[in-house]
Amino acid sequence: MASEWEIDGLLPEFVEEIKRIGKLEESGLDVVVTFGDLYKDDKCAEKYAFMLGDLLRRAKVKKMVSYAGSWLKVGAHDTVTITLDLRRHGK
Repeated sequence: MASEWEIDGLLPEFVEEIKRIGKLEESGLDVVVTFGDLYKDDKCAEKYAFMLGDLLRRAKVKKMVSYAGSWLKVGAHDTVTITLDLRRHGK
């Protein structure tokens, strides 16, 4: 398991991956992506492998993303929507 500071160091590029994979909401203020789309993306899977859950939890704690629940499991939570607020985290 990666340390907290290692996870924190990956968060800016993880936000960019969410922007790349996700879809811009009509309001232009949020990017949304499902948990399933994140872990099924080849680039994201290769880059973050077993850290995806840790990255999401840390991003949620830092209020970078929002989603229902605390732990997301592959298969069980594929349709959970993850929202990135662009007002806080870039355009």
